[in-house]
Amino acid sequence: MILIILISALNVVAQTNVFPADGNVGIGITSPSSKLDVLGDIRARNGLKILNYQNVMLADFFYDSTIDQMYLYGYKSNSIFSIYTAGSRQFDITSAGNVGIGTSDPVSKLDVRGEINGINSLKIRDHGNYLKAEFSYDSVIDQMYLYGHKPSSMFSIYTGGVRRFDITAAGNVGIGIFNPAEKLAVNGNIRAHEIKLETANWPDYVFAEGFKLGTLEALETYIKGNKRLPDMPSASSIESAGLSVGEMVKLQQKKIEELTLHLIEQNRQIQQLKSKISSRKVRTIHK
Repeated sequence: MILIILISALNVVAQTNVFPADGNVGIGITSPSSKLDVLGDIRARNGLKILNYQNVMLADFFYDSTIDQMYLYGYKSNSIFSIYTAGSRQFDITSAGNVGIGTSDPVSKLDVRGEINGINSLKIRDHGNYLKAEFSYDSVIDQMYLYGHKPSSMFSIYTGGVRRFDITAAGNVGIGIFNPAEKLAVNGNIRAHEIKLETANWPDYVFAEGFKLGTLEALETYIKGNKRLPDMPSASSIESAGLSVGEMVKLQQKKIEELTLHLIEQNRQIQQLKSKISSRKVRTIHK
């Protein structure tokens, strides 16, 4: 009786596990359409390998107590690995090793056509020339780094296909100007609510004891000969070399203070003349 039951069970299993003459094997299906056609789940305890040495493709899913690994091989020179979702191609790895997300033709190691959202940080590194772009945020630090460690490295910003902004390896910044020679070089207008200049040797020494103030006669002679005030740069030098705002403010302040001293001296002389005139009037009245 037991033998009859076992034979019956084997016959039932054999009806769904078939080995046709065409070489296709079916498990759980009576008409397999490929070399192995399984209707149901597949569980591999140690590993699952899919090999096709015609195009040399290998998919290897392997697990043991020490190693978790998965291999997908495509050895053909123009092989591409793609992932589709909802019938649309979403992810590609080309034979050159470029990865495309949202594009089937990535032109760089990672080409993303769409937004990238990094919860904690986004880092871009190239330790060949040591380029590093790091955008990071946490509850304590807000930070952004753009590194260029090559001695001749330069950081540039383009808008509308035009180069707008440069930071040289020397730390000079150019806006609308390339290879700036100063810490900030701007080719255009600047508008600000306030500009603070720090400069040394402010000309308060004009009011100090012992300062030698030139005469107005000497000043007049200098102006007639040079067409400018003493110490002031000429128009031609400003046109060719530019104007140092800090130095000019200092020179203008010096001239204001010298003019103030001249006014004080003239006022003193006027008061003396007034006093003399008043004295003469008094003497004339008494005569």
